[in-house]
Amino acid sequence: IIGAGLEPAWLAQGDVEVSGLSTPYGRLDYRLLRNARGWRLELSRPLAGLHGGMHLAWPGTGPLPAASHNGRALAFRGRELRLPDAPAVVQLDKD
Repeated sequence: IIGAGLEPAWLAQGDVEVSGLSTPYGRLDYRLLRNARGWRLELSRPLAGLHGGMHLAWPGTGPLPAASHNGRALAFRGRELRLPDAPAVVQLDKD
């Protein structure tokens, strides 16, 4: 699960980047970039042996963004979003 420690105020201020984080599944790199539509999540490398896939925990208690990958809608379960296998780009549209 990525994003579990993010604060909503951090997203309001701008971009979030994690680079070179060592995990039992390999190196984790991702960027959550603010744009006119909301945010763009970039997953740059796959993690080996990760069963159940990677998930994004959306911070705070406010409305969830509408998520899509390659033009296909992705659904949140609670406040978590199952992410496509990396490398991938997920658009998170506010409102």
